Amino acid sequence: VAWSGASFAAVGGSGSILSSPDGVDWAVEDGGTTADLRDVTWGDDQFVAVGGPPSFGEPATILTSPDGVTWTAQDAVTTNSLNGIVWGVTQFVAVGGSGTILTSPDGVNWTTQETGTTLGISDVTWGNDRFVAVGSQCGAIGCSGFALVSPDGASWTPEDALPDVPEDQLRGVTWGDGLFVAVGQQFSGDSLSATSPDGLVWSGQPGLLPAPLVSVTWGEDRFVAVGSGGTIGSSLDGTTWSDESVAAESSLNGVVRGGGQFVAVGMGGAIFRSTCEVAAQEADLVLSMTDSPDPVVRRQRLTYALHVTKDGPAEARNLLLV
Repeated sequence: VAWSGASFAAVGGSGSILSSPDGVDWAVEDGGTTADLRDVTWGDDQFVAVGGPPSFGEPATILTSPDGVTWTAQDAVTTNSLNGIVWGVTQFVAVGGSGTILTSPDGVNWTTQETGTTLGISDVTWGNDRFVAVGSQCGAIGCSGFALVSPDGASWTPEDALPDVPEDQLRGVTWGDGLFVAVGQQFSGDSLSATSPDGLVWSGQPGLLPAPLVSVTWGEDRFVAVGSGGTIGSSLDGTTWSDESVAAESSLNGVVRGGGQFVAVGMGGAIFRSTCEVAAQEADLVLSMTDSPDPVVRRQRLTYALHVTKDGPAEARNLLLV
């Protein structure tokens, strides 16, 4: 699911596309495909959706739309399924199976990039002047999550994201508040989140939510992650998570912040929304004022300075003086 600044677009299985101006009223749109659509983003004044091929051996699916209503198919230049897409300043980057990474300046003309891996890539984001993609390598003895980092979408550096977390899979990634946050699961089925300031060095937090996580986003002042069985978690720092899960039998596989709310979507047409009202917080602060010069000199400019200092254990963020 993606937000354009004026409307939402959500995509899913068998070519399903929904659009909404407010996250409440949704309309079914015709994308002209029966392929499973796996991700959608907004950038360069258009939505771009990606997914698998309609049938084996055919090209993957890329659709573009200026409004989420009228969609046009583009040449995907690969037969590997595409799982994630992001807009980063000057170009789109799409990622998918067998180490596939495509770039495009306009959503129409796509170029295949060399990644140095044949492993499946699940998701990609842009932040801190770089693209970061995540995925997993699974074998007979378990799974291992990895990250790929690129300053330009063309040259990629692979990293073993969580060498200290056994049997991890990374499914989604986002950037917010100075951090990359990735989510997924351990091979046991427990949830997994990980944070990194640069996409290179990661710290993992397994098992903080009740089920595997699939997607994560940043909005306003927090991260929100969604996953299996209606699992929803929120976090102010990407490390400590609150369980906000909803009663849903189907998995949630996408979440975005837009129009003053979070919107999460999932299988079977499940859609949940939250306005995310933030409770007022107390902080241990002292406000003082000084003047200069002191004592005051006649006919000389007098300058006042306000000083805010911490005077207790409570943390204060985003302080506004009025």
